[in-house]
Amino acid sequence: MDNLNKYDIKILEYISENKDVKKDFILSKFSKNKNATLSRLEFFKKEKLIREEQELDTSSVPILYNLEIFNITPLGLKTLEDSKLSLSYFLSANRKSTLAIIISAIALLKSFDSTIYKGIQLIMKLLK
Repeated sequence: MDNLNKYDIKILEYISENKDVKKDFILSKFSKNKNATLSRLEFFKKEKLIREEQELDTSSVPILYNLEIFNITPLGLKTLEDSKLSLSYFLSANRKSTLAIIISAIALLKSFDSTIYKGIQLIMKLLK
């Protein structure tokens, strides 16, 4: 499975931090697009990252009801942790490359500084 995006991570973290989370609470917390959030929950269930609590009704014909209450699975915890580590590594590497670019730009400007200074001195001598 590919790494999770930031939105997936936020949803899984919420489920992980709040045991027995009702679907309505998840939808109210992540309500930018309820259909997208529902689709993510279905994907998480299919990938066994979360499980939905169920209840068996045996009063007549046995029927298994989904209770719309979610918990994160051990695989979900592992995937969440791996994704967070991967994201933090990417951000750390990105910061390092940005810092290297800034240092290079400063060094380049510094080298132009002495060349420009020498050029100004030469022009001043020619004007005298």
